[in-house]
Amino acid sequence: MCKKFNAQEKVIAQIREDLVQKNGTIAQLQNRIKELEEGTSQDKTCRRGGRNSRSYNVREYKECPH
Repeated sequence: MCKKFNAQEKVIAQIREDLVQKNGTIAQLQNRIKELEEGTSQDKTCRRGGRNSRSYNVREYKECPH
């Protein structure tokens, strides 16, 4: 009985660990989607150099003068 219970505990611990890792990955992907939708992602923004830098969102990206 004890050994079986310990084996179940190990399996449960492993599943929890996998879930934590997957949730981390999901959170990263959700952040990436959010960045792309808002246009805050580095590859979708046009930044003007200087002190008064301004970033454009995705819709304005094509019309960015720089």
